[in-house]
Amino acid sequence: MKKIFLIIALFLTLLDAKELKLSKLDEIRILSSLDIDASYMNDAKYIKMKNNIDELKVIYFLRTLKKGDIFMPNLHELLGESQIPDTFLYMAMIESRFLADVKSHKNAAGLWQIMPLTAKKFSLKINHSVDERLDPIKSTKVAIKYLNYLHERFGKWYLAAIAYNCGETKLARVIRKIGTDDLSVLVDDNNKHLPQETRDYIRRIVIAALLAYDDEIIIKNNANHLFGNCTNSKLVEVFFSGGMSLDTISKKVGISLKKIKTCNPHLLNSKLPSYKKKYHVYLPEEYLDNLRDGNQRISVGRFTYTIKSGDTLSLISKKFNIRIEAIKNLNPNLKEILRIGENIILMGDSTPELQSPKVEKKQKIQIVQNEPKSGEIFTYFVQKDDTPYSISLKFNNTLSTLTELNPNFPKIKEGMAIKVKH
Repeated sequence: MKKIFLIIALFLTLLDAKELKLSKLDEIRILSSLDIDASYMNDAKYIKMKNNIDELKVIYFLRTLKKGDIFMPNLHELLGESQIPDTFLYMAMIESRFLADVKSHKNAAGLWQIMPLTAKKFSLKINHSVDERLDPIKSTKVAIKYLNYLHERFGKWYLAAIAYNCGETKLARVIRKIGTDDLSVLVDDNNKHLPQETRDYIRRIVIAALLAYDDEIIIKNNANHLFGNCTNSKLVEVFFSGGMSLDTISKKVGISLKKIKTCNPHLLNSKLPSYKKKYHVYLPEEYLDNLRDGNQRISVGRFTYTIKSGDTLSLISKKFNIRIEAIKNLNPNLKEILRIGENIILMGDSTPELQSPKVEKKQKIQIVQNEPKSGEIFTYFVQKDDTPYSISLKFNNTLSTLTELNPNFPKIKEGMAIKVKH
C-alpha cells in the first residue's frame, strides 16, 4: 500500500504546473469580454487557480469539450449571431460538462442547466414526451435570451454569469448589502458574500477560456475540431410527422438509431410527440442528401416564401410558427409594408400550421383594453407567476422602459396594474 501511495505521489510531482502560452493582451481581451477590469489579473485567488493548471487539468478540459463536439458548431453559430461573448461557450462547459442530457440534484437540466421555472417562462416544453431543456438548440437560445436579460439588468457580463449561477435575486441583494458590484469584492473568500460554488464559478469560466486561447494546447492535442473549426458538421433541424418512431426515421435517413438519440436528447421516448402535427429532429447536415434522394416530404432549415395578397408579418409568423423578430433577423431589408410577389427567407417547417386565415385561432391576451396599436401604452394586470423579466419578454419591453412607465417597477405583486408599451 505504501508503494502505491509513493508511486502516486511521484506521478503527481511530475505534473508540473503548466505555464499558459498566451499573451497578456489575450488575457486582457478574455477578461474584457466579460466586462472584467484588467486589474483582476492581480487577484490572489485568480492567480493561484491560473498557476495550478497542470497536464491533468488540461486533459480534463479537452475531454470535457470533446463530449460536446457534436453540438459545438451550432453553439458557436448561435453565440456568434447574438450579442453574447464567445467566452460564454465555456459557461456551458462549467454548467453541464457538455453533457446535453445531464440533470442536477436541484432538477436543473441540459447543456445550460435550466431550471423548470425558467423553462416555463421561456416556453420550453417538459412532459412525458419531451424535455426541451435537453434540446441543444432550443436551450441555447433560451440561455442567450436569459443572459441578455441579466446583462440588461446588471449592466456587466460577469454579473450576468454570476446571476445565472446563484440567482438574480441573490446577487441583487448582495450588491445592495455591500454597496458595490466589484468582482474582487463579490468573490472575496474571506467575507464570503456569495456561495463558494458561485465564487469559483466565474474564475473557472475565465480559466477555461484561457486554456482555449493557448495555441500550444490546441496544436499539441489536434483539437481544432473542438472549437467548431472545419471538421464538424452542423446539426440541421428537420421536421417529421408527429408520433413517428425514431426507428422509422433512422431507416428513412440512413442513420443509426443511437446517433439520432445522441443528437436529440430532448426526445424522451422512441417516437416524436404525437400531440404535434409535425416535430423537429436534429440531424448532421451530411444526411440531408439522403432525404432529398428519397424524395421525403419533409422540410429542412431555411426556405423561401413568396408574399401573397393579404399577408402580414403577424399572419406569416402564426402560419409558420416563427417569431416576427426572427423573420426580421432573417430578412434585414424587410419593410413593415409587404409587397405581393416579394420573396422572403423563413426558417423551419415550410408546411404552414394554418392553411387559411379563416381557421386562425385567437390567442387570449391578458389586458383590460382592446389590443393596442404599435407604440401605444396600455394596462396589464400582473399575474401569479409573473416576474419583471417575464413581463419584459412577454411584451418585448426593456426593463428600463417598464421602469420609466411604472415608478414602483420592478416591485410588483399579483393583481397590480402596470403600464406596458405595445
